[in-house]
Amino acid sequence: MKKTATLLFFVFSTCSIAFAQYKISVADGNWSATSTWDCSCIPGAGDSIRVNHDVILDQDISGTIEILEILDPNASLLEDAPRTIENIKFFSNISDVDISYFTVDDPNGNFSNTGSISAQSIYLLDAAAVFNNGPLDLVDTLLNTVTNGFGSGASSVITADVIYTEKAFTISSGGSATATRVIGVHNPTMGMGGIINIYEGTLDCDDLLSGAHLNMSTDAFVTVSDSLVSDAGEITIGGSSSSITVGSYLGVINNLPGLFTVVNNGFVRVDGDFLLDADSFTWGNGQFCIGGQSENRGTVTGLGTMSNDQLDFCDVSSTTGGGFDINTGSVDLTKVVYCSASCGNLSVPESTKAEVRLFPNPANDVLHIESDSAINKVLLYQMNGWKISASNASTINVTTLPSGVYFVEVQTEQGNVVERFVKD
Repeated sequence: MKKTATLLFFVFSTCSIAFAQYKISVADGNWSATSTWDCSCIPGAGDSIRVNHDVILDQDISGTIEILEILDPNASLLEDAPRTIENIKFFSNISDVDISYFTVDDPNGNFSNTGSISAQSIYLLDAAAVFNNGPLDLVDTLLNTVTNGFGSGASSVITADVIYTEKAFTISSGGSATATRVIGVHNPTMGMGGIINIYEGTLDCDDLLSGAHLNMSTDAFVTVSDSLVSDAGEITIGGSSSSITVGSYLGVINNLPGLFTVVNNGFVRVDGDFLLDADSFTWGNGQFCIGGQSENRGTVTGLGTMSNDQLDFCDVSSTTGGGFDINTGSVDLTKVVYCSASCGNLSVPESTKAEVRLFPNPANDVLHIESDSAINKVLLYQMNGWKISASNASTINVTTLPSGVYFVEVQTEQGNVVERFVKD
């Protein structure tokens, strides 16, 4: 299989640039040593480069490299210190690469990896195709704004501090991704923007901000240890073998009325609190199990009135027979049942998370934050997930912020709480 993938990448690269004159390594050595290369030169911007040996990247490279290929399984490209390649048009790797920072930014370019890559951050800004089918180990950020999206295969194992995507980001065929924070951005100028697709794979993170769609097929698993906020898009759980598990908070906030905000044909477990905001529409024949406070401000229904078509909702802390603690929306009780199936070991949390209040909300000059638990840090985010500020103060000056909706993450001794506020 590896030989087949290598051949495909080689054919892709050579067909795309049939007349490229390669600079090819002829010996192990430093990038900056002329003895390393067949050209007796130092490759750089504008060059097509093939690494067939163990090459040490001992310099930064400015400009755009046309092609960078590591297609020999016994070769490697490793840095001697944190290094940067400003831009690569065509990148293909089947072996070992360690470069702190590099960018792929060309609408006709390509990123292909079936080997192993270690980096601080990788910026995939534009390319005709992006495909990962090997370990991708990032200390900081994986940024994806590629028009045709980010694709992955069964051997794709992605780890990062932040995965930020403005276009489709797909985990499939048993692949996985692990991050501290995953951000899928809604951008009306790019359709739905950062759609996150989990097709027979796993996504594990501390926090997930889904500003577009979160699509899950069969055998798809999402685990969020802290907070999942879905804003301006949909969550679709396509099969009974798929699940979402959330630790502290699941908030569904819909700024696009008329969408099926949540389609649950699988299983959703929230150990903490659960909010379905106004204009949300929840539908399906799956199961919800909630351990903390639940609130519905939208519409909840099932596929039909038969038992295998009904949506099963169960709040184990509820005093209303398993229904929502607070319900100012509508629940179709001909298509929704309460606690028909077991929620297993889910129980009422022994200690609830901190109570946080933002006021005034909306605000136009100073936003105040109050909590019944000691505040360690306050972070302010735009709706697209970009962090604006961080401090340990209990007030935020919002005078210069444009009007709109923002998120405030309050980190307390009892855990983290994410709240929304409006700037007038």
